[in-house]
Formats: sequence, structure tokens, C-alpha cells
Amino acid sequence: MAACNILGFEYSSGQKVKQDYGQAHMLYQKACDGGFMAGCSNLGYLYDYSKGVDQDYGKARELYQKSCDGGNMDGCTRLGYVYENGRGVNQDFVQARMLYQKACDTGDVVGCKGLGILYYHGQGVAQDYVQARKFYEKACNGGNMVSCNNLGTLYYDGQGVIQDKSQARTLYKKACDGGIEQACTSMRGLP
Repeated sequence: MAACNILGFEYSSGQKVKQDYGQAHMLYQKACDGGFMAGCSNLGYLYDYSKGVDQDYGKARELYQKSCDGGNMDGCTRLGYVYENGRGVNQDFVQARMLYQKACDTGDVVGCKGLGILYYHGQGVAQDYVQARKFYEKACNGGNMVSCNNLGTLYYDGQGVIQDKSQARTLYKKACDGGIEQACTSMRGLP
């Protein structure tokens, strides 16, 4: 089933083969039906973002939930995003936080980034820049470049850390080198 998921990703992304969402859908469905939870999460993504299928937030949520319940933390993170942004459900920051926390606790860096964002904005939790820093740092160290950019902003503004524009520059450069255009812009604006 893992092979179906991998091949589904190749069709979905157009890597090594011509992009074909229909093929990706069929392969992800086969992986999901076979109990491979990453396939369920990836199939949910197709429904969530209308990739080769009609957009169906309810179906996406069901598939993310199945994936999360089956132990796939990408599914938990994607389900957290659904609740954070009210995609086919009532917006629920507390539910988003619980799902991001579950994912982050097992090393899912996107889940850690989601927690950082919630703490930064005080959504579903009390606003806490120290906690935002903690989760952005964990995600940045795990390779999530958006979190490196966000962490750079905390250092630039002195939020949850002692202001350190040199550290901000280092983090912005890391994120910029990782393809985050906002970080490139922020870095150019530093003296």
C-alpha cells in the first residue's frame, strides 16, 4: 500500500510521471482502503483543494480524521488546519490546538508550526510569545522554513525573546534560502 501512496504522490505532483490527479486519486484510494493512513490524508488533500475532484470539505475532513485516528500525524495536522480555518466546519481553535499538539508531540513539524501560530495570535490559547517561540523553534529545527521566518520575526521584534536582529537575520536567511520569499524581503529590510 505504501507503493500506491508513493506512486499517487508522483502522479499528484507530476514528479517522474505526467501529472494526473485521476490516477493519484485512484492510487491514494487504494492505499487508504488498504489501511495505509498517509494515503487517506493525501486523498483528503485532493478533496480539500479540488485537485481532480470536486471540492468537498466534508469528505476531506472525514479522510483526515480517519488518517489521524489511524496514527498518521499529517492527517492530524491537516485536520487541525480544517478547524483553524473553518473549512467546512465551525472554526474551532481549541480543536485545532489539540490536533496540532498531538502531531507536534510526535515530531510533525507542520503541527508544531500550527501551534506556534495559535500561540502567537492567541487563538484557542492565551497569547504567549514564549510558547510561540518554542514551537516555531522546534519546527524550524525540523526543516519548516515558514517557522524559521516566523521565529526570525520574533527575534526582530523582541517578542518572547530578547530582541536580536543578528539572530533575526540568520533565521530570515535560512528561510529565504529555503524558498520563503517573505523572509527574503524581511532580510533585505534589515540594516
